Amino acid sequence: MVLESPGSGIDFILLADDDQDDVFLFEESVRLLKQAPTVVVATDGVSALEKLALSPLPVLIFLDINMPRMNGLECFSRIRMDARIAGVPVLFLSTSSNQHFVDEAKRLGARGYIQKPSSFIELHQIIAEVISRECNRLHQTTFYTYINQ
Repeated sequence: MVLESPGSGIDFILLADDDQDDVFLFEESVRLLKQAPTVVVATDGVSALEKLALSPLPVLIFLDINMPRMNGLECFSRIRMDARIAGVPVLFLSTSSNQHFVDEAKRLGARGYIQKPSSFIELHQIIAEVISRECNRLHQTTFYTYINQ
């Protein structure tokens, strides 16, 4: 199945995740989009900040919560302190359904929190929806949450 990513101008997405299998599934999901952005991968929060220090900036950032060296929440806090990158939309993509993490992500100003689904089809549908929403600027008034029940 190939879904279109509406709009234009998506150059690349930054994904910070230390799980190689999850990275592979995310990249494959994005590749199925008709207008697929490039995925740049960082394996932890420190690496993500190093990549963000370079130009140009990604159009979206996905952060895992639990990573070595610097977790996603700390990385996001540092992103928000840097005026150059503070405006880049950030979504959390984590295996955790801990409500504290969801609440903290929302409090810090994330666009959303996604618990990694157990199926590739679900992951692809969620990633396609999120990218579509960001392209169409539908994110301005909503916080996107996907938690397995």
